[in-house]
Amino acid sequence: MAVFSRLLPLLLFFGLLIPVPADAKKHETGFLDRTISFQAVNYKYQVFVPEDWTPHQKWPIILALHGAGERGDDGVLQTDVGIGTVIRTNRSAIRAIVVMPQCRKNLWWNQPTMDELAIVALAVAVSIGMIPVACAIGGTVTETQAGTTHAELGQAPAAAGNSSVSALAVIGTEGVAISDDYPRVSPHTTSQQAGIDGAWHARGYYGHIRHNVKAIYQKYLGWYDANPVNLDPLPPVEAGKKFVEYMGGADAILARAARDFAKGEFRFVAQAVSHLVFAEPDNQAARALLADTFEQLGYAAESATWRNAYLFGAQELRQGMPKAPPRPPMPRETLAALRTEQLWDVLGVRLNGPKAEGKHIVLNWSFTDTNENFVLTLENCALTYIAGAQAAAADAGFTLARRTLDEVIAKLTTFPEAVANGKIKSTGNAMRLAELMALMDEFPRMFEIVEPKRVVVT
Repeated sequence: MAVFSRLLPLLLFFGLLIPVPADAKKHETGFLDRTISFQAVNYKYQVFVPEDWTPHQKWPIILALHGAGERGDDGVLQTDVGIGTVIRTNRSAIRAIVVMPQCRKNLWWNQPTMDELAIVALAVAVSIGMIPVACAIGGTVTETQAGTTHAELGQAPAAAGNSSVSALAVIGTEGVAISDDYPRVSPHTTSQQAGIDGAWHARGYYGHIRHNVKAIYQKYLGWYDANPVNLDPLPPVEAGKKFVEYMGGADAILARAARDFAKGEFRFVAQAVSHLVFAEPDNQAARALLADTFEQLGYAAESATWRNAYLFGAQELRQGMPKAPPRPPMPRETLAALRTEQLWDVLGVRLNGPKAEGKHIVLNWSFTDTNENFVLTLENCALTYIAGAQAAAADAGFTLARRTLDEVIAKLTTFPEAVANGKIKSTGNAMRLAELMALMDEFPRMFEIVEPKRVVVT
């Protein structure tokens, strides 16, 4: 939450200076109904206060932001999932104040109004003399985590979050690149990281701090690490062939890699042998050694997502790509939930640019049930649309219900069948639509990851 990260320091500073309100002196505990008037709108929300709460000490706070299914305006639904369920099961499990605002329907927490609503709700809790320490997005605090001690709950999650977000400042001041092994490269994080690693509930069992820091770097600074060698590197196959040539050939690489494998230098072995696999994808000795290396890295990975990636790579090298069944058509119910603009966007993604070279197609669309009009234009190898318009010189025009288009996409009927049944009316040269659809790619269900691409997009 961008606003959360910007306002939290001021919130802590000013919030603790606010006098304790009268409500706090009543020692109300349990789930408390609260209402905030924010930007001329009233928002209901819940605050959980432990039974032994006292104003004579500072209590940690958890800001619990629910998922999409609990959006609304009743102020209660968000307590039926995640940490709210844990509290109802065992009220003594949570030794903290839990602030549970509710996001309105059709909005998201990362939108400014909802983002600021969460801050205002948190500020009310801070004004009672508590300290915000954690943010549970989607209510994902588990029952096991809920048993964490007061000190652990107050320190580790906040430190873990601060360690990741502040990494950007470290990168900017120390010249740490996105490809560097943060946090190992930063002397300022050594003691803090050791403290976080000592708290089991803040460790990277699912994610990984180095993974997250790189994501933060890319969000704020982009993918380029300022090293010009990374501006336009050779693709993996071409680079692999040159690396193999520079390192004296496949046999020399395998011999050295085997020695380093025996010494446990798995990270570098993976990098070196990966070049050989991309240069010679049918080299069985190289595939076997890289698979063994991935397997060792997977066994050593504490992060489940990293372990899965390593072991999936090993499986691909040993068995090839899994044989997955064809992707089923998208259900009509799912299609009905998409805006028409999103359907055009999907077509734009599927368009094969080189195939569309030199082609120009203009199609008018009118949907009778949604009262929508669109102009769909193929030009300069790109498919674009304009809403609320019709082209006077279109190649063809189609009038139909949006639900009919959903049925065609879901393969419950075909476009010619719908025309024959009178569900679609056309003007102009309707075959121009067929010409456009012939330019669309069909993406494979599975494709190679740790070796050169063998599956061809059709």
